[in-house]
Amino acid sequence: MSGTLRTAQTVLSLVYNDAGALVTIATAGTAAIGTANLGAGSADIGRVGLLNEVTQIQTFTTASGDATSAPITGLGKYSEADILVDITDVGGTVPTIDVLVDGRLDGTGFTNIAHLTQIGTISKLVAHLSKKQSVSDIEAVQIDAGEGSLRAIGWGDAMRTRIEIAGTSPSFTGRVWVNFVA
Repeated sequence: MSGTLRTAQTVLSLVYNDAGALVTIATAGTAAIGTANLGAGSADIGRVGLLNEVTQIQTFTTASGDATSAPITGLGKYSEADILVDITDVGGTVPTIDVLVDGRLDGTGFTNIAHLTQIGTISKLVAHLSKKQSVSDIEAVQIDAGEGSLRAIGWGDAMRTRIEIAGTSPSFTGRVWVNFVA
């Protein structure tokens, strides 16, 4: 299934596989808020429609240092989130960037809920989060999740992302998108 969501800033093309997992998000042009358009031949609006909210949570061009996005709030109605990290330019010697996702579970403070795989090249990385993830054991959340880890917890009413950059004279240009699904 594929479709197009138009936001105030950018047109996003979302492609899902037969299992319903997000495969690609591509960007092209700008348009008005509120329109949804399914690809030709698709009979199931499924995950592309009025119950989705696609937003750019963080954009960065940085030579060094870490950064935290402003939180997106009012997310209690959403049960799934697809995170897309789109790195479009990389510089420096052995540069690395870690993207971490935090949720506000208690309404006041943030808790780390995902630590995506470390990136060192121009690339796109997608992670799927669900409030329905099964819990395999009790996990201490005082520290960040390990690289490439998703925690079996939801994000509460708000979400933010953090980037951590390392290397010699590192520079990264990129964006982090989130597709929320009710």
